[in-house]
Amino acid sequence: MTRALEIATPFADFSELSENFAQRVDNERLMLPFAEPVGEGEWVSFTVLFADGSTALAGTGKCQGSYDNGEEHPPEYRFDIVVESLSLEGTAEVMFERLLMARNSMAGEGNA
Repeated sequence: MTRALEIATPFADFSELSENFAQRVDNERLMLPFAEPVGEGEWVSFTVLFADGSTALAGTGKCQGSYDNGEEHPPEYRFDIVVESLSLEGTAEVMFERLLMARNSMAGEGNA
């Protein structure tokens, strides 16, 4: 059975999302903030939402691990869920590639 994760963000557009999520991606994984831990090996479907409730990124994957950020974080973002074996839906693959490009740009890898 697949567990559904819905992640509401305060971001109005993809530019804002990429600034905040670029450090949460690599070529094979995505780290999602969530209110509770997910069991290692558990399959999840995820939807990351913009502030207006529209979908920014959606897909499925397998939980590689859950990490507790502590009580000082807002309850809805207390845990970081690392998702691997990603399967992205529709335009989500393009959005994921844009997140990777933003991450590379922040790291200085995209500059000539």
